[in-house]
Amino acid sequence: MRELVGVGQPESLTLEYKESYAAKIPDSVAAMANSYGGLILVGVTERNIEDRIVGVPEDTIVKIVSGCHQKLEPPWEPEIVPVPLPETDGLMVLVVRVDPAKAPRPLLIQGAAPIRLHGRNAVADRSCLAHLLTGRNPACSSRHSAAPGRTSPR
Repeated sequence: MRELVGVGQPESLTLEYKESYAAKIPDSVAAMANSYGGLILVGVTERNIEDRIVGVPEDTIVKIVSGCHQKLEPPWEPEIVPVPLPETDGLMVLVVRVDPAKAPRPLLIQGAAPIRLHGRNAVADRSCLAHLLTGRNPACSSRHSAAPGRTSPR
């Protein structure tokens, strides 16, 4: 884990960092599931500091699962792999693995289909939504530009 984070890979289409649980994690899960999949590392800060691994308590798993079941249409949960941090008092990094082949697509949030752009989430346009509904890979996500007011922050 430390080697992966130590490389300093910035957030991208398939990688996102969350220092702690955030209510927007289900949005990122849906966006990744509707795009190319990816990893959300919970317990890792994106700030450029020496040790970016801060860890989260174990109950963060329940918060992520509950958030996904409450916000995602249909309810779905990604694979969550806890990686214990031995030098801490019970903290861990959660590797949230979003595999689009396992997700019911499109995953919606409040009737909209989020997609992943480079380092951020946006809402699928009609063309991209059509790709999601037919089960094809949404190649539109790399060229998609969200309408004003329709982007969602990380």
